[in-house]
This record gives sequence, structure tokens and C-alpha cells, in this order.
Amino acid sequence: MTTEPDGKGMNLNLSLPSYGGKPRGGSGLLIGLSIVIVVLLVIVIILQAVSPRTTTARQPSAKAMPVDETRKLALRLEKRGLAEKAGQAWLAYVEQAPLTSAEKAQKLAHAAELLQQAGKYEDAIVAWFQADDLKHGKDLQPAIDKGISECFTRLGKFADLYYELHDRTAIGTDKVDEGARIVAEIGPKKVTVQEFERMLDDELQKMLAGAPPAQAEQYRKYYREQYASTEAKQRKLSEMFSREVLTREGRERKVDQSPEFKAKLADVADRILAQDVMQSELGKIALSDNDYQIFYDARKGNYKDPEKAKISRILLSDEKAATDLLATLKTPDDFAKAAKEKSKDDKTKDKGGEIDGEVRPGSYVPLLGSNKELNDAIFATKAGGIIDKPFKTGDGYDLVLVREKTPEREKPYDEVKDQVKQDYDRQKQEEVSQQFIDTLFRKYNVTLYPGVLAGAETEKDKK
Repeated sequence: MTTEPDGKGMNLNLSLPSYGGKPRGGSGLLIGLSIVIVVLLVIVIILQAVSPRTTTARQPSAKAMPVDETRKLALRLEKRGLAEKAGQAWLAYVEQAPLTSAEKAQKLAHAAELLQQAGKYEDAIVAWFQADDLKHGKDLQPAIDKGISECFTRLGKFADLYYELHDRTAIGTDKVDEGARIVAEIGPKKVTVQEFERMLDDELQKMLAGAPPAQAEQYRKYYREQYASTEAKQRKLSEMFSREVLTREGRERKVDQSPEFKAKLADVADRILAQDVMQSELGKIALSDNDYQIFYDARKGNYKDPEKAKISRILLSDEKAATDLLATLKTPDDFAKAAKEKSKDDKTKDKGGEIDGEVRPGSYVPLLGSNKELNDAIFATKAGGIIDKPFKTGDGYDLVLVREKTPEREKPYDEVKDQVKQDYDRQKQEEVSQQFIDTLFRKYNVTLYPGVLAGAETEKDKK
């Protein structure tokens, strides 16, 4: 091998010398490559000789937990009230265990119930669907239907629930897929009935953001009732797309780029930011059933059914006639007979003077109007008694029989549980909100001087 300077460095000639004969083109290059390959193979052999024998000492792969252990884990987690983890363990058990189709459906349904209990509604729906797809007994179907319905309801996906139920009843029939029908088009975009229903649900969820659960449920029911009719849905559809075209036109005109718009947007953003921060703080409130019970026990007087009375009337034209008739009435039967014969009120005379509805202390008296003296007299009279004088009302002079009286009743906790929860949630939120604001005032060194405003108002009044 020779080396020759080339002005740039050393030029290495790796070709083999020729030992006679004519050179054969690229044969030298091939021989050179062969030598390089041999050298590389020798290096690989040496490295294998000095490195650990990984091929014979390979680590065993991780094994799944035995089926019986998975089942024991699921039962233990469930016993300790860890619903989400227990549900996941039962799903793993179904994957491993040699179960029949019916047994798998039962375990999947149980896992779905646990996930639903833990608030993992989307995961629960998957498990319910899996159970439903398997061959199972008729006894399981009501639980599956109820579970799917409750999960979609909890997620606020009423449109998806409707079409899920529709699809389930349409299987094997010639029913038209109502949800796929086009209800609107805007440019190339087509909106189906199902997509429109989802838009309604999304709008409702935004409106309910941060609302206490009891109030949210009441408003959700009210909202769905409002848009149950075809006419209401048609109006809402027009409203939604009117807003959409106005929005598009505004962007096309670059209204959203103007300083005035950006200032309004910043103000709205600040309001939303403040609201979200407060809702985040309120979301930390965790009240138990025991908390609500204690709240109720301390305020039982607020949850009473007041005293009530039912009355009858005899309406006459003048006071003397009423006074004379009153002197002849001794019993409720006398009163009912006289009402049929002499009362001027066509609405009640055929019923012996009976007035529908109830009278409560301090409230309006049905048909007779607002009359404190009359109201007081009703509750000062025993059931079956006739008030001892006629009363001037808007129609003439009335004689009044107190037919029935129901004493004041303290409502048990179970009867007013929803109201108690609503009351305590509201009170707790007010307390937490004020405490949080006070904390932030101290953090950001805020001091208010409301007296200055009172003084300014006084000066303004003088002028």
C-alpha cells in the first residue's frame, strides 16, 4: 500500500496489488468490499463474546393478574366503596374469565352500575352498550335501558338519548332514521335533526353552568318542556340560524376587528373569567346527607305545613236577611240545606255552599276576597262551626261555615329533602362567596369607602 500527497491530505489506496494478467475492471473494488464485510463480521462476533448473553437471560414478560385474584380485587374495592376502581376491575375480570355470554352481560352491567355510581357516565355507557350487545336474559334488559337513559340524562345529552332509544326500538323494522333528516342548510353545510337537538342541549348546558344541582335539574326540566312542541322548535331553529348569519356577516364586515368590539369583548371576557373563578371556588363545596339533616334539624320551624281550613258560604243580598237566616242555622246540615234554597251564588249553592280550595292564615279567602277580619274569624272558629255574624263581601253579605280544619304540621325531613338541599346549598354558596371575596380583598389590598358615596349623594340632594 502506498500513500501519495494530494495537496489536501493523505489519499489511501485500498486496492490489492495485481499479480499478473490484465486488470478486470471493478473486480478490485469487489474484493475490497468483501474484506470490509469480513472485518465487520469479526467485530460483531467479538462484541457478542464480551457482552451479556441476553438471548438466554431474557426477562420474563409481565403477566396479567390471575382471574381469581382479579375477582377478589374487584370485590374488595367494591366493599370499600371505591366504585370507579371496582368497576374497572370487573371489566378486567370479564376480559379474562371464561364466562358465558349471559354471565358476561351480568358482570358488564354490574361494572356499568359502579362506574355510573362514581359519576363516570361515558365509561358506564360503554359498559352498558357492551352488555346490551351480548345475549342476555330478559330480566337484565330493564336495568340496561334504565342505566343508558340515566347516563345520557346526567351528561345532558338528551338528543343522543332520544335517538338512542329511537334506534333501539327501530332495530329490525322499516322505521325512518328521523335524526338523519336535514333540518337546515347554511352554504354547503347541512344540519340534521339530531345535530339541531344537540345544539339545544349544548345551549342548555351553557346556561346551567355553575348552577346548584337542584336548581339545574328544575331549569333543565322547564327548558325541555319549553321546546317540546314542534312550533317551539321551529322558532328556536330560526333564532339559532338568524344569530349565525348575523355572526357571519359581522365577521365579513370585520366588525369583530374594531376597537369598540374588542373593548366589549374584553369586558365580557372579564365577567366570564370572574364567574369561572368563583364557580371553581364554589365547586369545592362538599355537603353530605348528614350536613343537610343537621341544617334541617336546626330549622324545623321553617318547614311546616300551615294550618288550613275549608269553608262554605251562603250569599244573600242584604244584611238583615243574612242576620235573620243566621239565627235559624244550628248545624252544618242546616247550613247546606239553606245554601241550596237561598244562596245567590250559582257556583256553590248546588253543592250546599261548598267552596273549593283551602284558606290559610292571613291569606286570600277563595271567592270572598281579602278580608283580615273574616280570615281571623275562620281560624278562631272550630270545625263544623258557623261564624256568628254576616260579612260584607264584594257580592253582598255572606254567612260562613267552617267545614274542616287541618292543624299546623311539621314536615318530616324526607318530605322536604329537596327544599332543604336547595336552601342549604344557597346559604353555603353565599357564605363561601363572601369569604372568598374577603380573602381576595386582603390579598390585593382593597379598601372601600362607602360613606364617601353617601356623602356625595347628600351633597347632590342639597343642590
